[in-house]
Amino acid sequence: MKRQIAAYMLLIVAAVPFGLLCGPRLAQAQTQPAIRIAVQAGFEDAYRVGEWFPVSVNMTNNGADIQGVLDWSFPGQPDEQTFQRAIDLPHGANKRVTLAVLARGFARQGRITLLEKGAPLASQDVSLNPIDTGGFLIGVISSDPGLLNSLNALQIGSASRALVRHMNLTAIPEQTTALRGLNVLFLHDIDSGALSKEQRAALELWVRLGGQLVVSGGLNGQKAARGLADLLPADVGSAIVQGDLTALARLAGVSVLPQPALAPLSDARPRVGADALRGGGGLFNRWRLGNGTVTFSAFDLATLRGWAGEVALWGKLLTPSVSVSLGMTAHLSPANVMQGVLHLPGQELPSTATLFLFLLMYVLVIGPLNYIVLRRWRRLEWAWISVPLIVFLFAGGLYIVGYRLRGNMMQLDQVAVVQGDEGQTRGFATAFVNLFSPRRTTVTLAFPAEALVSEMGSGSELPASPALSNDTGVMVPGVLLDVAASRTFVAETARDIPVRIQSSVQDNGSSVGGEVRNIGSSSLEDALIVHNGAFQPLGTLVPGVVGHVMLNYSTNNFPSETKLTETGRYNRQQVLHMLFSSNAGGAFYGTNSNEGMLDPKGTYLLAWLNEPSVPLQIDGQMVPQGGVTLFVIRLRS
Repeated sequence: MKRQIAAYMLLIVAAVPFGLLCGPRLAQAQTQPAIRIAVQAGFEDAYRVGEWFPVSVNMTNNGADIQGVLDWSFPGQPDEQTFQRAIDLPHGANKRVTLAVLARGFARQGRITLLEKGAPLASQDVSLNPIDTGGFLIGVISSDPGLLNSLNALQIGSASRALVRHMNLTAIPEQTTALRGLNVLFLHDIDSGALSKEQRAALELWVRLGGQLVVSGGLNGQKAARGLADLLPADVGSAIVQGDLTALARLAGVSVLPQPALAPLSDARPRVGADALRGGGGLFNRWRLGNGTVTFSAFDLATLRGWAGEVALWGKLLTPSVSVSLGMTAHLSPANVMQGVLHLPGQELPSTATLFLFLLMYVLVIGPLNYIVLRRWRRLEWAWISVPLIVFLFAGGLYIVGYRLRGNMMQLDQVAVVQGDEGQTRGFATAFVNLFSPRRTTVTLAFPAEALVSEMGSGSELPASPALSNDTGVMVPGVLLDVAASRTFVAETARDIPVRIQSSVQDNGSSVGGEVRNIGSSSLEDALIVHNGAFQPLGTLVPGVVGHVMLNYSTNNFPSETKLTETGRYNRQQVLHMLFSSNAGGAFYGTNSNEGMLDPKGTYLLAWLNEPSVPLQIDGQMVPQGGVTLFVIRLRS
């Protein structure tokens, strides 16, 4: 017995050090959360109101396997849409997921929540810094966290303010739409070869839609240019030479010279079509891509830190964007573009004459005719039966006529605008999708995976449905359609351009002349040549046909005098009016009164195809869509 007690005592004594060593670790393991979330929202917390912005979420799961949903919302903003992403998070996983979201108002806080079967498992709130539509948002990706912070004091055009935000290379989204909140992006002392194929494609299309990309040279210039070689206006070699920076003072319009005046310069050989900025001493090369620009500086941008002329220099080199995001103006406008464009017989009210004739017939039947018939039959006491019967017959007939006018099938219509450049196979589509139902029903919509989907305001009090994305598509579940009511969604995505154009047009200062040939396989209807408010109709361009351009600038009457058809299901003239007319109340003309969708210096072909642009499923089935697409193609000139 004494031996057993002694053995137990030895075990207890031996276990004490083990407990002292392991106890804290066990306690730490018990208190450590099973799920950890780290969130980076917007461009270092900044975003443009009405534009999509990226939200990057890093998650670690030390608990059980999770198949759930990441839910992004704006606390205290009940009118804002929520955005979701399906996620599979097994035990031990460490994942990075990026969502694209938007806010129509000045939301200053966002919340990411991990849900499993509707129950929250973890959440995190993040602060946001909204910038209005007139602000100038500058993104900087650099190894130097203080680079170009001086540009917060930049005054440019009619911009309300400038805001500099530093980013990581991994923060560049793979969707062009999520980049459109930026006006300018600087790349400095980073390896652009690390960009994915999708990021690079998004950057190129962002530039073509009006973005400004600036790449820094110097000692690490070749590394910064490596992944963007075909976008740059210069071939960047490995050689480094010493160069004079004093020309920058002339370019900036200041008397103070940069210090030091000599700096290492990249070997940058301009390409055909590039512009070595006048007065810049060959230190900058720039060219235009679509509505945007790409600039390469032969020197390291960090060389100018502390120079009194740095802000003035970039004030001369950067320009306000010339392209308007249709998605942003649609998100912010109370108007629904489809209400003025789409002609649905089921939503039309009867004319005043029709209502008058119906009421007159009703009064005649229920009054004099009913009395005459009953009097002839000598059965006036039957009036208490005939009057309710007549009311029932008229009400039933009215219901049947209304039902036949509305139909018994859901109607799906799409009006899309595709922006692109001559010779490019990819463009950017903004599709307005309208659902009309003759009866109350709930459906689930499904869009392609690369699309970003939001709902337009309609004045309805129906709740906005969340947009749930995964690797295969974007779903909008639980879309409630009331009786004889419509709901409109906006889908924004990059897409292939089926229009093929070959042009030889030249700006002669007072006119544009040349030819435009349709080398594609589709007929282009109601084709127009547009330049700085003037237009020339070309009619229908069937495949192989050449349109001759003789456009005089003196007729500044686009789009009011285009006189496109206003009959049929889609009012094309109203589409042009909403997009390009300053008299449209500003809804789709531009964020400022002097901005429009078209660059005044560019020449464009506008043409129509009778087909939708973005495919759509309803309740898991592909459904036929009526639709029309306007192509806005910038020509080489």
